[in-house]
Parts: sequence; C-alpha cells; structure tokens
Amino acid sequence: MGRSGRRGRGTWCAGERAGPAGRDGPETAVASPDAARARAERWLIHLMVHVAELRPALAERIGVEDFADPTHRALAGVLLGAASADPDSLRSALDDEAAERLLLGLLFEDPPVEEKDRERVVNDAVDYLVHRQHAAGRFDALQKAISAAQAAGDVQQVRRLQTEYEELVGMLHASRKGGDDDGQEKGGA
Repeated sequence: MGRSGRRGRGTWCAGERAGPAGRDGPETAVASPDAARARAERWLIHLMVHVAELRPALAERIGVEDFADPTHRALAGVLLGAASADPDSLRSALDDEAAERLLLGLLFEDPPVEEKDRERVVNDAVDYLVHRQHAAGRFDALQKAISAAQAAGDVQQVRRLQTEYEELVGMLHASRKGGDDDGQEKGGA
C-alpha cells in the first residue's frame, strides 16, 4: 500500500490522471468497465489529437470498431485515417457535431499524460480496448458454455471448455506482465 493508503496502482482508476504511482491524494474507487473503457478511448483520442505521429502506429494496432462510444468512434475514424495534423482539416472531415465539439475541446486541453508516460499509457489503453474487452466477453461466453455442458453431463465438452478458459487466463496474465506476445502459444509466459 502506498503512502496515501490506496492499494495497487491501477491505470484505470476513477478520478486519477496518469502520474507517479503512490502519490498522495484522495482514495479512489476502481472504475467500472464502462468508465474504464470510456477513459481509455478518450485518452487515445486526446493523444492522437495532440501527437499526430502516433496515428499511423495506432492505426496498425487498433481500429475504429474498437471504440464503443459513437462520438469517440467518429473522431477516431478521422484521426486514424488523417494524413494532416491540421485542426481545420480534421474538423472539416467530421460529419458528427458531437465529435467536432470533442475535437475542439481536446485541442484546447493539455494531453492527459506526460510525454515520459505516453508509450505506457498508449500500450495500456490499446491492450484494454483490444485484448481485455474481447477477453471479458469470451470469459462470459465460456462460463455459460461450461455451465450448459455441466448441466448436460458432457464431461468431454466441460474439459475442452475449461482448457480454453485456462488458456485465455494465461494469455491475459502474460499481457499484464507487459510482453508483446499477442499471438503467444500455450506454455509461454
């Protein structure tokens, strides 16, 4: 526990900006998955607005479909495909009024993280939006399938699904360690 009495140093905590771990401040509650997703989306968009050179690399790692919020999705679509960093060009490419308002607001706000933390925050946000959100849905589906197979007495199916569940847990555990093992095979850590 840090000096402030908080446990851990989760990246996606409600009410916190990315900053030094263990800093003094009010105790914060862990954000809901929806709030964490919205924060990850907004941070990526905010960084893409201010750091145009991030866009091509991000476009290779994340797609418009990974943004759940319609306003974020509209703005991400323009940012990920934009050749120009010019705010007027970005603004004219937007058909969505809410996305245009968001762009204008973000242009006048400082980026949400310091330059030294940028790479970590981008990696965490992409990991959360692309990998963990997909895995969370897959966990739910596997749990339901395991319950159904157990109710049906299908031992083979239960074992197969439990193995798949364990592999998914292993993949998430490896990604939390910070590895770039997107296509990691069984047995690696």
